[in-house]
Amino acid sequence: MNFGDIAKSYLTYLQTHYGWNVAIVFDGYPSDMTGKSTKSAERIRRRNLHSSHEIIFNEATCPETSQEQFLANERNKVRFIHLLKKFLQKANVTVKQAVEDAVVLIVETAVSVRSQYGNIFVVGEDIDLLVFLTGLTPMKENLYFRKYRKGRTPDVLYSTTSFKYKFSRMILFVHAFRGVVLQVYYSAMGKPNFALF
Repeated sequence: MNFGDIAKSYLTYLQTHYGWNVAIVFDGYPSDMTGKSTKSAERIRRRNLHSSHEIIFNEATCPETSQEQFLANERNKVRFIHLLKKFLQKANVTVKQAVEDAVVLIVETAVSVRSQYGNIFVVGEDIDLLVFLTGLTPMKENLYFRKYRKGRTPDVLYSTTSFKYKFSRMILFVHAFRGVVLQVYYSAMGKPNFALF
């Protein structure tokens, strides 16, 4: 199986599980990572833990390393996302890429198309998607978060109205405060500090 086949199988997966009316939003991977965001800090930490060789490839290239080793090198990841974006766009799939963390762009994309469809399902693993959907969208909208689970564990569906109105207006503050608590916790453990704001 080459990288072109991998892209085709991804498209087939999308169409089988989510249909044709999908938008794919990728995280961005800026070349200048200064560690001023939690995403940058986490990527720097992961890069220092796991390293891999940079691989030059195209659609016809067959991977010779495991997926984990391949994706451990951020340049490989960036190049693969570029290949996948081009492939999906040729198949008329809406594709967007954030500058860095995609959560806000995912929510903005969902909000921008909500009037065109009966229901909008945002699918992902990151519970931050539900937090931002709840905090940035009006109540009683047709927006749902489908938490993807690996393996045979069933996905879980959440509504943006899962929280009471009063709490939904405070959820972004609570989320930001949680980040401050985590920063203090990491400082107390003697681990390197990182700025959240």
